[in-house]
Amino acid sequence: AIMHNWDDDKCVKILTRCKEAIPNPGGKVLIVDIVSKKWADQVFNEMQLNHDLIMTVFFDGKERNEEDWKKLIIEAGFSSYKIVTTVGVYSLIEVFP
Repeated sequence: AIMHNWDDDKCVKILTRCKEAIPNPGGKVLIVDIVSKKWADQVFNEMQLNHDLIMTVFFDGKERNEEDWKKLIIEAGFSSYKIVTTVGVYSLIEVFP
């Protein structure tokens, strides 16, 4: 969960560098971060909001929803991605060249 610390331009730069570092066509980038959404459990909504506020105030970053992530991934030159929701508010985002 590092990407939420950065604004969109810096995230695109980070992802672009990650793409350049993939050694072969079968490689991918793994991101563990929050993918914002409306949760059935209010506790998760509050955690998500709290994280977003902290990222905005202290790091000039933000939590992102799937559309936000898609925009960053495509801008960085990746062709596709897959989001797997894990325990709690965090998700695994697999990004493919």
